[in-house]
Amino acid sequence: MRSRYTAHVLLEIDYLWNTWSPEQRIRSSKQEIQAWASSCEWLGLRILETKAGQPQDSEGLVSFVALFRQHGRIHEHHEISIFKKTLQNWYYVNHKDA
Repeated sequence: MRSRYTAHVLLEIDYLWNTWSPEQRIRSSKQEIQAWASSCEWLGLRILETKAGQPQDSEGLVSFVALFRQHGRIHEHHEISIFKKTLQNWYYVNHKDA
């Protein structure tokens, strides 16, 4: 999760795309990700809780709050991200609202 947050901050769109589950990529495009991420001033990330996600696991959950400013307003994005491991790579799959 920390690496994906950092990729948003640095606008590393290829990294975000490549760590997103291939079957979920149809929900967006690199251009849409770029437009949204660049419209935000990223202010911080708090990891609230993790479940599983260790080398021996095939799934993991990360509850977090990302703080950002967009169009002059400060927002807190709180979600529980779902990650799955395929071979040696972890992919962001989806999220549950927190």
